[in-house]
Amino acid sequence: MRPAALAVLLVACGNAPPAPTPVARGVLVVHCPVPDALLVVDEQPIGELGHLGAGVRLSAGRHRVELRRDGFHTRYAEVAVPAGGTQTLELTLAEAYP
Repeated sequence: MRPAALAVLLVACGNAPPAPTPVARGVLVVHCPVPDALLVVDEQPIGELGHLGAGVRLSAGRHRVELRRDGFHTRYAEVAVPAGGTQTLELTLAEAYP
């Protein structure tokens, strides 16, 4: 049996694999007066804020956000990114004194 005929037969029988479900995504924008702070989302380093431009595309839902920079205390936050939307987060970092 030819492959094309087999594919038609499988579709007709209802045995075709289901189409993958698209992942709902949104955008997270983080503002901080320390532009070289490292953005970490769900324990994955993303990059320095100053290089992220208009934000980061993430799966919709809750995420743990961290901002790190030598000489400053790490800042943690929980954020909910809406599907198809944008969530903006305003954070500051406190200087760490020796």
